[in-house]
Amino acid sequence: MQKLARLCGPSATLRNVGTPMAEIESMFDSVFPRNPVETLRDFQSAQPVNAVQLYGSNEDILDAYYIFIHPYYPILPPPDRLPVIHNPAGVDHPDGFKPTSPLALAISAMVALVPHKDVKNPARPEHVKIRREVALRFAEAAYAAIAKDYQPLRAPGGFEGSLRDSIGRPPFHPKLPVCLEGVIALSILCFYEYGQQGNLDNTARLANEALEMAFMLGLHESLEENEYALARRRSWWFVGWRLRVEAQQALYEAGIFAVELDETIRRREDASWIQKRMTELDTQITSLLFECRDTLSASQGPQPNCVESVASSALRSYAEIKLHSARIKLHRYCAFQDVPMFSEQPGLHPISPTNGNIGSSASRVRTLPQRPASIQEFGIQFPFSAHTSSVICVHAAINLVTLLDSLPFPNPTNDVSPTNLPYIFQNYEVPRAMPTLISCAMQAGYTMLTLSCKARPFVTKVPELDAGDFPLAGLRNELEQSLRVVAKFLANHAIAFEAIQGMRG
Repeated sequence: MQKLARLCGPSATLRNVGTPMAEIESMFDSVFPRNPVETLRDFQSAQPVNAVQLYGSNEDILDAYYIFIHPYYPILPPPDRLPVIHNPAGVDHPDGFKPTSPLALAISAMVALVPHKDVKNPARPEHVKIRREVALRFAEAAYAAIAKDYQPLRAPGGFEGSLRDSIGRPPFHPKLPVCLEGVIALSILCFYEYGQQGNLDNTARLANEALEMAFMLGLHESLEENEYALARRRSWWFVGWRLRVEAQQALYEAGIFAVELDETIRRREDASWIQKRMTELDTQITSLLFECRDTLSASQGPQPNCVESVASSALRSYAEIKLHSARIKLHRYCAFQDVPMFSEQPGLHPISPTNGNIGSSASRVRTLPQRPASIQEFGIQFPFSAHTSSVICVHAAINLVTLLDSLPFPNPTNDVSPTNLPYIFQNYEVPRAMPTLISCAMQAGYTMLTLSCKARPFVTKVPELDAGDFPLAGLRNELEQSLRVVAKFLANHAIAFEAIQGMRG
């Protein structure tokens, strides 16, 4: 149970992949020195041929985005040119090409983590090391480009000119203003810091910086309808997909409920607010789930060779996945009242937007009074019985896992067959290159592992019964099958992201 408790924290067994700053600077200088032509020649001679996915033009990088990122995070407008073609550079990589857009660099960092199709064993340490180093160099270059782009906005005297003119760079996407490239790059790099580096502090910092820049650029009040309108809407909280936004909000509110409930128990404060708030949130989430399912049943299936169709279908599934995860967050305390509560369990406390407050926040959490051993000991009156909440949690977890298993895989070969099987490079499946639902998968895993542990004593006490005739045995088998799906989902992401490898154990 002590191990299960760790599955509910924001890091959820993420492995921190840290690199000394001196090594980072050395890596960066070796890829982006003063002479980029020498860089590429040295890199190609030092590394095995076609060991990493590099691209010879902005157009090829953009196509890689639509193949590996857009199906799971469609923050850019639809592709301006079709078909989308996967065209990583080989030995004939054009000397001297160096992305300058922070968005191109951020995308390059993410797709560099996806093993090259010519690599036969991508899990070998030398291949993992190459991908890690190249992705890190691209990420560091993206951070530098973002800082340069937005430096005028941070000038002490203010900035009154055109940021587009100040940047003076051709747009990376024809329907995306060049001044928004840094905001979107920060959003993508959040997932690099989370999935690859395992650094939650940097993830939160980048998200806050992206939000701050979006406010400074007026995305929250932009009403003009022109060729850039869709890009602005997608950059601002994906407002083109209402259900996705509302599902994310419900998940956030369920997380806040869990935080406040946890603090109420720690501080032994008045818990009378819990019944009303939990009932309200459950009604809100249930209503959104019905709407989500109505939308899914009314929609047509995705067209495998149309990236926008695949992305729209996936986002509808994403909304339902987040709602099921929200139900687990909302009901797990009530469902598992008899499960011991460990003080070392990672909390759900949000990281402060300002770095200066992080330490004080952590100190405050450590000084809170010791919690009771279980919620039963505290005596909270929930609006649901433990049995009802347990049923809600198991249904939510199984539905969530079913949806995870149906999500699309990247389609670098433009295969038009309507299959959901992973596309194979050499002897491994192509990983999904955006770890956007990892915490939801871990919530489902926590629920199913907890219920499996609770069911085990009942199953082992009745050896004389046929396991197939014993309902608890059937439930436990169903939970174990679903846990295998969670493990498969995490394993697919772990092909690309090192920090997620720690979740597979």
